[in-house]
Amino acid sequence: ASFNYNFQRSRSLRFNYRGRTNQPSATQLQDVENLDNYPSIYKGNPALKQELSHNIMLSYNFFDIIKFSNFFAFITYSATQNKIANAIEYRPGGVQYNQPVNVNGVYNVNGNFNIGFPIKKMQGGNFNTNTHVGYNQDVTIVNLVKNYSRTLSVGEEIRVNYNYKEKLDMGISGSINYNQVRNTVQKENNNAYFTHIYSADITYTFPKGFILSTDV
Repeated sequence: ASFNYNFQRSRSLRFNYRGRTNQPSATQLQDVENLDNYPSIYKGNPALKQELSHNIMLSYNFFDIIKFSNFFAFITYSATQNKIANAIEYRPGGVQYNQPVNVNGVYNVNGNFNIGFPIKKMQGGNFNTNTHVGYNQDVTIVNLVKNYSRTLSVGEEIRVNYNYKEKLDMGISGSINYNQVRNTVQKENNNAYFTHIYSADITYTFPKGFILSTDV
């Protein structure tokens, strides 16, 4: 399903929904133990249900052709009902028993927001900022216990561009991202860290179409 509304030529709102099913495979349904990789044993599950995935996207786009400013935002959400996951059970003697099962509670949310506008005191200059927020929850089963793994990601990027008579183009940017992973059971896998990225680039167009470009 799709819905699109244009407020005016340079401003629009869009909504999309997609749903799909995913059938379990014959191997996942077979009620037979597979010992090919012993001591790792795999057995299908004839009681498996099909997955049902939902994907929703909402976006808004605006561009001011007079001020050359823009704003773009989108939010996505996806969730899976009866997600087919691998349940692991550790048994005596180093045996690992694997079986596909249906789980719920798997979803993902992402948001991205971008703003750009010219720099008044710098002719040919342009400023852009981009903000990203993401949250994900996954489910695993170990020794009959559900573990919810939750991942948070937050990031901000800033970029300044300068263009001179369509000959010289320069840009500098910097971004910082924060990532956090939290588990309800397997807490030894918890983690949190920052990522920093800084860059600069310059391009010059010579006569007859020769271009010199470099970045760091």
